[in-house]
Amino acid sequence: MSELLTKLGIDWHLFLAQVVNFGILAFLLHRFLYKPMLKILSERSAKAKEVVEGAASMAQAKRDLEQEIVETRNKARKEADEILVEGQKKAEIIRAGVIAQLEKELVLLKNKALAEIEKERAKAMNEAKNELASTVILAAEKVLAREVKNEDSIKLAQEALSKVKE
Repeated sequence: MSELLTKLGIDWHLFLAQVVNFGILAFLLHRFLYKPMLKILSERSAKAKEVVEGAASMAQAKRDLEQEIVETRNKARKEADEILVEGQKKAEIIRAGVIAQLEKELVLLKNKALAEIEKERAKAMNEAKNELASTVILAAEKVLAREVKNEDSIKLAQEALSKVKE
């Protein structure tokens, strides 16, 4: 085999030295360069994976938070609507109560006014009756005081009527 290598122009001592050098270089590169590079690449890959997972979890957290915000907003809107409806119901109840109270007061005032009017009417009627009676008595006294003649009685009746009309 040495002849074959010589014919090809290869010095087998040199070739063997180069193979040994290459083996040493391959060992050193593997030991001091390849393993640390693999370790660095593995760490970077792990960090990248962590970042991707973190981004995914952050995106999920963001979606969850947005959903929670929407739910909270809807809940707050629903509560506000319920409070508004309840307030409107209470206002309607209060308004109905106030209207009922005002109607009662109006009826009382109307009854009081009617009673007052009736009282004043009765008083006016009594005064009119008393005045009419007084006028009739006066007329009768005048008629009796004058010994009435027929003409005088007509005149006195007319005077009495005019006084009653006043």
